[in-house]
Amino acid sequence: MVQILDNMVREKVKVENFKKIANENEYFLWHFLMEEQNESSYALWSIFDDRYENLINDFVPNPLNILLSEINVPYFESYTKDSMDFLINLGIDAKILFNRSKYVVKMPKRMHYQPIIIGFKKTAQMWNTHKSCYCIEGITEVVLKMNPQLLSNIELD
Repeated sequence: MVQILDNMVREKVKVENFKKIANENEYFLWHFLMEEQNESSYALWSIFDDRYENLINDFVPNPLNILLSEINVPYFESYTKDSMDFLINLGIDAKILFNRSKYVVKMPKRMHYQPIIIGFKKTAQMWNTHKSCYCIEGITEVVLKMNPQLLSNIELD
């Protein structure tokens, strides 16, 4: 699935596409999600999930869509569970990526795979949301660490 917004690529991909993506983009964000993340307590979910757009009175905008509409950076999505070897090879701690809660007895296994957003410059990992926070502010920090000029569309009051 590919979306192109303001000439920016938004695409679901697999980690096997990493070299191609890195060759085609100087900077890019890669979001690794848990399956059905919109059913979790996370305030962010896949930009390709239009589940909430069909609700008239209870529309809940995905803050990620709002941020992505303001920044000039390609964005890709994959599932953490399908990308574990790739993420571990980047140096991300497996204990952070796969975290089984001691407190919730019947949590579905898909919720053990923790989400992360990584900013890349070509093949180099520049920053990720595990170093800051998995939130809009954390993603903004990732983009700032990649290149502050990528935020040039954002108007400050």
